[in-house]
Amino acid sequence: MIYKRVENIGAGWVDVLFQVLLTYNNKMVHTCTHMTPDDARKGGNNMVVKANLEMKRINTRKYPTISDSDTVKTFKKKNMMDKERISNWGAYYIYC
Repeated sequence: MIYKRVENIGAGWVDVLFQVLLTYNNKMVHTCTHMTPDDARKGGNNMVVKANLEMKRINTRKYPTISDSDTVKTFKKKNMMDKERISNWGAYYIYC
């Protein structure tokens, strides 16, 4: 939307940004929520938006079964003072 207006009007993108945001927030209906962003932000529409998003989400994850002595990856939260090059993931064995 910004590129179209910049090419047609010849102004800079900063000049048309506010107009584009107003148009997007008030007239563009999203396919997941079936509402404009301004309508979705209103307090009375929270449950409708959440229900529409839940209906559109994809449930295709398949998790393998875990048995004794399998190696799994676990997330390890870093402290603020940890080095960046240390991985967030660790491999652990499961003993049931």
